Amino acid sequence: MATGTPHEKLTAVLVDGHYLMNRAFHTPMKDLRSPDGEPTKATYVFFKTLFAVLQRLRPDVLAVAIDGPCSKDYRRSLYPLYKANRLASDPQLSIQRQRIYEVLYALGLAVVDGGIYEADDVIATLSSTFQDERHIGNVYVVSRDKDMYQLVGSGVRVVDPGNTQEIGVEAVWDRFGVSPEHMVPYQALAGDSVDGIPGVRGIGAKKAANLVRQYKTLDAIRKQAKRSTGKMWDAINDTDLDLMEKLVTLRTDLDISDGVLDLMLAYERPNMRGAAKLFDELGFRNWGSKK
Repeated sequence: MATGTPHEKLTAVLVDGHYLMNRAFHTPMKDLRSPDGEPTKATYVFFKTLFAVLQRLRPDVLAVAIDGPCSKDYRRSLYPLYKANRLASDPQLSIQRQRIYEVLYALGLAVVDGGIYEADDVIATLSSTFQDERHIGNVYVVSRDKDMYQLVGSGVRVVDPGNTQEIGVEAVWDRFGVSPEHMVPYQALAGDSVDGIPGVRGIGAKKAANLVRQYKTLDAIRKQAKRSTGKMWDAINDTDLDLMEKLVTLRTDLDISDGVLDLMLAYERPNMRGAAKLFDELGFRNWGSKK
C-alpha cells in the first residue's frame, strides 16, 4: 500500500481514460479481432499504451478516470449545446469501451466515474486533493486534452500517452502563449469548437492570448470592455463570460468516495493474473495465461 514516510515522496498517476480510449480507437493501424470475431484494436492499443505509461512512470497511486453515461449533464444544464456537435459513438468503440472497463476492473485498478461530471473534472479534483497531501510528491496527468493544462504547475505535469513526454509550465506557454494559471480566461475568450463552446465572436487563439497577457483576468477584461469601443470590445460586452468561464473551468470539488481513494492508494501493480482469462478471450497472447 502507498503510505509514504516523512522522507518519501509518492508519485500519483491520473489517467484520462476517455481520451486514451478515443486515441486508441483512432490509432492508424489495421483492425484487430478476437478469436470469436470481436473488434479489439482499441482495447489492445489502450492497454499497450497504459502498460507502457505505468512502466515509465512507476506510480505509487493510480486512478483511471472515465466518462459515464451522464457525464455531460452538468455542463449541458448550463448550456444545452455543449458538445452537441459530437457524432454518436461508433458501435465498435462502444463494444470495446465495455471490454476496457471489464479488463480495468479485473486488473484491480481504481476506475472513477464522475457521474454528471466528466473525466477531466475527476482528474482535476484528484489532482487538487493530492497536491494537498504532503506525502504525494508528483502528480502526472496522462492525457493530451488541452483542458488538462489548467492543472499544470508545481508538482503537476501532463504526460503525452503516446511518447510519455512531460508537459510543464514552459510547454504550455510555448503552445498557447499564456501560463497554466491563465488557461481558463484564455479558453473562455477563445472558445472550443470541438466542445461546442462559442467563446467571444471574432476572438481567436491569438487575440485571446494577447488579452489575457495584458489584463490577466476575465474581470479586468470585462471592466476594460465596458469603457472601450470597437468590434472586439462590443463582442466581449455581448458575451456571457460568466457562462463561458463555467463551461471551461475544471471542477475540483467532486465527492470522491473513500473506497475509491483507498483503492487508488492501495495500488502496487496491475493484477495481470486476474485479467488473464479476459486477455485470452480477446486473443492478447502477450498478457494472457498462455503467454
